[in-house]
Amino acid sequence: MRVLEQKRTTARDVFAAPRDGSHLEINPTGFIWLPVPDASGYEILIWEKASGKKILTKRVFNHYFVPETPFEPGNYQWTITALDKKGDVIGEREPWFFTVPEDAFKAVCPSAASVLKKLEDKHPILVFPWFELDQVRERVRTEQKEDLQLLEAAVKRAYEMGMPPQPIFHLAETEQQKRMYYVKYFRELSQFIDANLVACSLYYLFTKDSKAGEFAKKMMLHVCAWNPEGPNAVDGPWGDEPGLHYSRCLHECYDWTHDLYNSREKTFIENTLAIYCRQTYRRLRNQQYLSKPGDSHNTRLPGYLGEQAILLRHRLGLEEAEKMLQYVLDIFTTFFPHWGDEDGGWAQGVSYGSGYNRLYIPFFTTFEKLSGFSFWNRPFYKQIKDFFVYCCPSNAENVPFGDGQERGRAPWALFRFYASKFKDPVCSWVASRLERPIEISSEPFLFLYPPYEGSIQDVSLPNTKVFRGIGWAALHSDVKNPDRDNYLVFKSSPFGGWSHSHADQNSFCILSGGKALAIASGYYGPAYGMPHHTLWTQQTKANNCILVDGKGQLWGDFEATGKIVDFENEERYAYVSGDATPAYKGKLSRFIRHILFIRPEVFIVYDDLEADHPAAFSWLLHSYEPPKIDRDRQIINLQRGNAHLWAKLFATTALNFKYTDQFDTPYNFGMEERFHEERPNQHHTSATTERSPAAKIAAVIQVWPDRKETEIKTARADEYVTVTGPGYSIKAWIGPGPPHLEGTISGARVTVV
Repeated sequence: MRVLEQKRTTARDVFAAPRDGSHLEINPTGFIWLPVPDASGYEILIWEKASGKKILTKRVFNHYFVPETPFEPGNYQWTITALDKKGDVIGEREPWFFTVPEDAFKAVCPSAASVLKKLEDKHPILVFPWFELDQVRERVRTEQKEDLQLLEAAVKRAYEMGMPPQPIFHLAETEQQKRMYYVKYFRELSQFIDANLVACSLYYLFTKDSKAGEFAKKMMLHVCAWNPEGPNAVDGPWGDEPGLHYSRCLHECYDWTHDLYNSREKTFIENTLAIYCRQTYRRLRNQQYLSKPGDSHNTRLPGYLGEQAILLRHRLGLEEAEKMLQYVLDIFTTFFPHWGDEDGGWAQGVSYGSGYNRLYIPFFTTFEKLSGFSFWNRPFYKQIKDFFVYCCPSNAENVPFGDGQERGRAPWALFRFYASKFKDPVCSWVASRLERPIEISSEPFLFLYPPYEGSIQDVSLPNTKVFRGIGWAALHSDVKNPDRDNYLVFKSSPFGGWSHSHADQNSFCILSGGKALAIASGYYGPAYGMPHHTLWTQQTKANNCILVDGKGQLWGDFEATGKIVDFENEERYAYVSGDATPAYKGKLSRFIRHILFIRPEVFIVYDDLEADHPAAFSWLLHSYEPPKIDRDRQIINLQRGNAHLWAKLFATTALNFKYTDQFDTPYNFGMEERFHEERPNQHHTSATTERSPAAKIAAVIQVWPDRKETEIKTARADEYVTVTGPGYSIKAWIGPGPPHLEGTISGARVTVV
């Protein structure tokens, strides 16, 4: 019988789940696999690993299956067989193993049909359904006075701005003009729709304020009067961002102001919203989201579609609405999200993670209130908050890695929500340290729960966290004391450089007391795909990584990946290693980066490099501030505010240091002058070995937020680099042969390589 390899062939392909070796925290979980060409159906088979007893055999037409009953605790194997039109076997995949532990949460998602058929024809139904609206209004009025006041201020700003302009970006003369006008338009439209319209609709829902309601009604009629198949379509050829704003907000705002419209206006608006709903569904189906979820923007749509189907079930017809809602439920019960797994984390980075992880909250809330079933028990949604806690400290100047890293910030709204939803004192503490963004006042999920204030005094919070599914590790000296914390974030990701991620496997960034010392350089602009963004920011040379003969990893190739190889965390030290060899697509035959963090302030970055030819290996360091370089002693000094970084490099060969404060591709390169913007240059240091087929580079890095607390000594003898400080002595081998990194820390023997 033919063996089905089930190998991903594009970056958009789904990761089959549950993965081999999985421990299921939700019982049952959905099963999903890669579609097989020419298959008309599949048979899924599940059996007990020890006894071989069959537990489930099921023929299905789709490449996924959601069991209707939980499994008994135990060890299982599963496989799938692909069938042709005649029902004959095309091939079978090798068995994968999974465990159902005793404490797995039992939850069976109800069908779309069973939920929709029980709903009453009442409004509002989304997020704040009619049967609890009186209690919500009372809670908002009494327990969320500050939130309501800020929402009222947002409403007044909406009055001042008036109605949104119609789109004309698609009429520009050149493609660059169309792109730049499009970016300008959808950013402005976001303020009108996501902020102003939502604010007025919410304020009317909570207060029955007639002026706010009439303004929201006027804007709804205003934007619905534009051709929904025009430039603001969800799946049109002009760019999707305007349509995505409509798909996110219009149905909620109409629902919350439903009683303001006469019957003719209701028919008009509902017919328009039904078009946007069908566009949303059509886009997901046409782009095969259940098998190819790797398109970034499509990740926003399932939650939108779920709410649209619930609201418009009668306008669409119950059968069509059931089909749409079931499609959404299948997504959320099998693989979602594509960009993370049970560890939490978001492979596109903190900036996109904070933006996208707020978008499914309204649907999850609506569905739970209408059906009693909660998606929040799934492990990803309980762990994602840890990603933000560890990877974007409250005082961080930037939030590497990925697009938007230079302008990103810790997501106050999500920390506030997670604190209230999960009664999480850590998230409450982080939110209390952040300044509340003024533009966030109209987020509906801020009104789901009153603010929760918890203390972290007695909370045990590890100083290091690894997110293996996305290939990130966050190493902190004191995560509960951000102003004194020395923090390194490391990335070696199985997602590779794709979408809003960069070609930066095995790269690192360092912050001290929130100040960015070693940065991922470049800007996300002037827009996605512009020369500076594609030729610099997305590339390996913009990151604290390794170049081979001046060349880096391949961006845009889903197989140009990295992987977390090992991880340890002890009280005095932490260690992580990553393998980025595949990312170089043959330029390297080995690139293992080892990072040993000796708390509180010393990082040893130890690189093991090999090529199939004599090559020059360049070690890169980027910064906001100009470095002071002592080329003879191979020392780099950086200072940003009161934060300092000192680095001394050792290598198998001599090192040639170079420095520039210029980008290879300037920010405004290739742009019409009318679109030029000023951005400060950044600083770029490289240290390059002599040509050799292999090299080891050991960088001893000491950082401190205001004053140096300890003195360290470094020495090189007999091809060993020795690093000595209070209570520790570490040796790194930089000669030929196998790598070696070991020593003693606090009297204990430590061997990490």
